[in-house]
Amino acid sequence: MLDPRLYDVLAEALATRAGRWFKGLLVGLVLGALLAGVYLSY
Repeated sequence: MLDPRLYDVLAEALATRAGRWFKGLLVGLVLGALLAGVYLSY
């Protein structure tokens, strides 16, 4: 199990500008992977 305090640290990090940028990058990578998967499946 993850340490509950880790969630507090992550939540605080996501509230920062770098955190938002990283979250945006993560979402972009996930969407890109999904699109690539759909494209390659055809």
